[in-house]
Amino acid sequence: MSKIKRYVAKLLLIVIAFTQTSFASTLEVKNARSYILYNMETDSIIASSNNINEAVPIASVSKLMTFYIALNKIKDGDINLDDEVVIKKEDCYPTGNRLGIKEGESYSLKRLIEIMMTNSCNDVTAAIARHIAGSEAAFVTMMNEEAKSLGYKSAIFYNAHGLPRLPDLKQNSMSTVDILDLAKKIITEHPNYVDFTMTVAIDYPEKNYHEENTNPLFGREGVTGLKTGTTRAAGNCFVCTFHTIGDGTTTLDNAFISVLLGTKNSKAREENSAALVDYAKENYSKKILLSKKNNKKTIENLDSYKEEKLEIESEKEFTKSLKNDINTETKLIMNKDLNYDHIKKGDTVGEYKVYIDGEEVFKTDAIAMNSLTKKTIFDRIYEFFLNVWSFEKLSTAE
Repeated sequence: MSKIKRYVAKLLLIVIAFTQTSFASTLEVKNARSYILYNMETDSIIASSNNINEAVPIASVSKLMTFYIALNKIKDGDINLDDEVVIKKEDCYPTGNRLGIKEGESYSLKRLIEIMMTNSCNDVTAAIARHIAGSEAAFVTMMNEEAKSLGYKSAIFYNAHGLPRLPDLKQNSMSTVDILDLAKKIITEHPNYVDFTMTVAIDYPEKNYHEENTNPLFGREGVTGLKTGTTRAAGNCFVCTFHTIGDGTTTLDNAFISVLLGTKNSKAREENSAALVDYAKENYSKKILLSKKNNKKTIENLDSYKEEKLEIESEKEFTKSLKNDINTETKLIMNKDLNYDHIKKGDTVGEYKVYIDGEEVFKTDAIAMNSLTKKTIFDRIYEFFLNVWSFEKLSTAE
């Protein structure tokens, strides 16, 4: 290959690498009413549209409030997952997503919640609401009271599931930011939420029913939920909970939430949700910036001491979720007036400092993990004769 061809090839590789890097660092959400991408580790919004405080129709995303109340009631002991729920006629919704439950059938509460969160069945949701509050109407009152107590001024609920109310067609509404907060509460207060959101499909052959999980990103690494929703007024919506998977040495798992509302169709919902997830995964990591294992320091060749080395670890550890292009540095600064003759295990011998983009953000004591014992004249005489004996033994062997 000529020098010119090699130069052109190298230039092409540089251009390709630059293009790939630029793509990874760009987020584009198309044809959506609103969206938020949120970093759980830093309690901060990474990206959002400008209208996240506006109340909008939310369709079956409403079921997140039903889910939250049910989990709270279970946690408080008011109801149990093993409760048998006998279906009543009022539960049997004829429209929208439905399992086709029939009056007199019996299901465990756990199974009903699993079906609601997997396939968004409206008839099942109505049965859950009635089981908790006595009637769906009473449960809707409970939903609105809960929203008020949580400070969700944008929220209004007309039913437990999110279908348009008949005959006036009014729909449950919330702001994007309030939906985000509700999702945060679910996954932080009820980490067992995944017991209900990770089912691949619901099967009832006797009902000729087989539906896969409505989550458009189900099966992707790190995706754990959470809820879809679709009506004509709400458009296609999806609240996604997901995390990056750390290697345990330099990074830890980093949790995120995305809220996407009002896309025109299911394809746009999936593509935009994937864009939000990919942007977070490609650009953010929960970095282990200081750990006892990674930043352990050993000072060796201390010939004046019996131990001959001093091991040092940080008193505390430090992790932080950061953009991957941010510079970090960790330093060990030993005490200037440190007297090695008096070091005991557990003594502070300096401090570790962590810097992000040149700014100090964390510091902790550096701790001696062993004592140092000064060698006496007798120790040195012993070492001398030991070395002589070892040399003579080696010579004899040769």
